[in-house]
Amino acid sequence: MKLRSLNKSLPTLSKTTAAHPLQLDRDFAGRQILGTRDEQQDSYAFSIVEGDEKGTDKLLVIIADGMGGYVGGREASLAAVRGFVDAFFEALDGPEIAPETSVGGMAAVPSQISDGESALTAQRPPSNSTSAPPCPEGATSQSPGQASAKPWVKEEKPSCPVGAAFALRKALLDANQAVDKMIAADPDTFAEAGTTLLAALVERGSIQWISVGDSPLLLWSKGKLTRLNADHSMRAVFVEKVAAGQMRAADIATHPERNALLAVLNGLEIIKIDDPSAPVSLMPGDMVIAASDGLLTLSVEEISKELKKVCAKPVIEIVRALLSTVEKKANSKQDNTTIAIIRV
Repeated sequence: MKLRSLNKSLPTLSKTTAAHPLQLDRDFAGRQILGTRDEQQDSYAFSIVEGDEKGTDKLLVIIADGMGGYVGGREASLAAVRGFVDAFFEALDGPEIAPETSVGGMAAVPSQISDGESALTAQRPPSNSTSAPPCPEGATSQSPGQASAKPWVKEEKPSCPVGAAFALRKALLDANQAVDKMIAADPDTFAEAGTTLLAALVERGSIQWISVGDSPLLLWSKGKLTRLNADHSMRAVFVEKVAAGQMRAADIATHPERNALLAVLNGLEIIKIDDPSAPVSLMPGDMVIAASDGLLTLSVEEISKELKKVCAKPVIEIVRALLSTVEKKANSKQDNTTIAIIRV
């Protein structure tokens, strides 16, 4: 059984006034395990976009998986998550908010704990910014890896992404720049450092995301599991070869290059970015599952089986159940695993 990939955007559903606000642990939660690794190189965070600590209607979740096997994976993932959160809110609010205010990002610190503690959440302060500069000349053709490029924000032009789409893209570029600065501060130590990054903006009725690397973004809806984002690893290339009759499906699981990444954040040009221009619709009761690739120790069938058993429970229990299932596999090379779930 294969994960289906959604390539088309669906119309956004309107929110119902009866919907309760999303609450920590009941409706969204995250945890992580170390696996057999010596160090936790995953980082993650939730940040409240609308609402407060008692409940939110719009939530940002970010997961970064530092490149295992290289020094600096942990530092790269931390830098990327922190840089992303700060830049996302700055981009939403417009350039009148100075970078040093750290709007929305200061308290949304990614988890540095490998024993299962959750990432902190932050309430977004209200914005008083109403204007933004126009999209600069040539913005659509500039390299995605130009993390230091001047921001092009809200002004609605056909060639310029706006709103959440812009904020996610701008935040990704700034996250890449944050990794670049980290490497530049100690190039002898961190020369090979890098990280994946997955960020999703979730509200009742829709989800919009941006991702680089192989960290999966999954949707559990009506008893079916779907992969939403692209897989930027050789695993995806091999799946295409299987479909074309150029490779046996059984060979993917043992291929030595199956986990090789095709795109990462390492301060250089970002080769591949998955960022649909419009939201994908969500139905009441849908669960969005953001994870590092350690979750993929489980097959689609194994994840689905566990979700069917626990999907009605508080989200924190669902997260723990999936992580427990990963641990029960007793994979001798189990990677760090981070799971963050939002149920709308």
